[in-house]
Amino acid sequence: MSLIQQALERAGQTPHTTALERERVAVAGQKARAEEEAGLQVLEKKIKTQEIAQKQQRFILKGVFIFVCLAAILGGVSGIYFWIRSYSAASPAISDVMSASVLSPMIPLVAPTKAAKPTKLSLTGITSSGGVRYALINNEVVTIGDMLKRENVVIKDIYERSVVVEQNGRPMTLSLDPSA
Repeated sequence: MSLIQQALERAGQTPHTTALERERVAVAGQKARAEEEAGLQVLEKKIKTQEIAQKQQRFILKGVFIFVCLAAILGGVSGIYFWIRSYSAASPAISDVMSASVLSPMIPLVAPTKAAKPTKLSLTGITSSGGVRYALINNEVVTIGDMLKRENVVIKDIYERSVVVEQNGRPMTLSLDPSA
């Protein structure tokens, strides 16, 4: 047997192999390659879909992380604000610094050197509703514990015809005009 015949037999072809058989083998090879390519395309689509899903999950997690961080920061700032606000009645300097820094950030944080001058307080009415007393002082409706910021006044008690307030740390009684 010649070397050519031996090589053809190993390759699955004999000199007697017809053109039709060779064409069948070629078509089968092409089908196998086409199926393999289709399988690869499906696999690539699955991988792309998974990558998109992972990107969306990362985006959502980043958004949640940012939201939580902002909520924590705002919660901390508001907590500090209300904590300082609750103690500002005891110290006018804290109240002045707080109002300057929160309401107007362009004003530097410097404590005032002089105590604020007492302003004239005008009690114009007292009423009660549901067991809670209200007073009208300088055109503001207040109840016990409220604060008139501009006047630096804390409402201590409300009676039938008078109101006890504390202005700049000094207690003061406001009475209704007897003609009212």
